[in-house]
Amino acid sequence: IEIEIARKVSSANTDDLEVLMDLLREFRQGCTLRLAAADIARIISQTDVSIVLSDLAEIILAQSLGVSTTSLHFEPGTIDPHNIAVIAYGKLGSRELGYNSDLDLIFLFETDIDPNQAVLYRHYNRLLQRLIHVLTTRTRAGQLYTIDLRLRPDGRSGIAINSMESFAN
Repeated sequence: IEIEIARKVSSANTDDLEVLMDLLREFRQGCTLRLAAADIARIISQTDVSIVLSDLAEIILAQSLGVSTTSLHFEPGTIDPHNIAVIAYGKLGSRELGYNSDLDLIFLFETDIDPNQAVLYRHYNRLLQRLIHVLTTRTRAGQLYTIDLRLRPDGRSGIAINSMESFAN
């Protein structure tokens, strides 16, 4: 699945964010439909359905992060999406995702940012906002996932992305 979606995104050959968002949605819907058919036919167990749905969500999250990063056109070396950790709680975190489950997520970045690097923090925050947009916006092809960010360290009112050091404290 991972290779298939990566190939589709790269072969789309477009910078149009909405086209890429629809491509991700259509891919998820196709995978979910095939899985549901196997589920109804009892070819796959309920446990395996949850595992496949969890794997699919992780793959979609990774591709969405890549699409989000590319769409923002950061200057080279400004921000590294590989420094971002997407931590899943709830059904995704326990690998028990259902067909209509939301994603309980928190976001961390590896590098601690000192007060003189406020621009870098804004870049990470902007990337996170774009990722949430890609995942939750309803387009003609539907919505990828509903995201629940209330479990972040500072609660509903806290900042959406934290450094690893801040999270540990």
